[in-house]
Amino acid sequence: MTSYRTHGIVRAWLDAVSRRDGPALIRLLSDDVVLLPPFQDEEVRGARNVLETFSAVEAATQAFAYRRSWVAEDSAVLEFSATVDGCPIHGIDLIHFDTDGKIDRFDILTRSVVITQSLGGAVKKYLSKNARR
Repeated sequence: MTSYRTHGIVRAWLDAVSRRDGPALIRLLSDDVVLLPPFQDEEVRGARNVLETFSAVEAATQAFAYRRSWVAEDSAVLEFSATVDGCPIHGIDLIHFDTDGKIDRFDILTRSVVITQSLGGAVKKYLSKNARR
């Protein structure tokens, strides 16, 4: 895969996130994508489960915005900021692409620890509430 192609995939991701377009996001994920969120020890596997976790993060954050990006041949780093309960959180998404141009690994790294823990609590609450439906 060329970095030119990777740039296009990253642009599609940023566009889908800005529009909150779940179907467009899921089309960019491989079926067996692995998400490593900062607020839990277990990885999240599978496109539907990853999208559900992203929905929970969206519900728990305010003013989420990507700020900068760095793109390589088969990976990208996206810097973001948001607030959780009015407190700022800052982080990066480390994204890896498979040979088909789908996201197959998504690591989220954040700071500060306290806000990350607060985000984790809100995500768990969202997921457990929606699991009962």
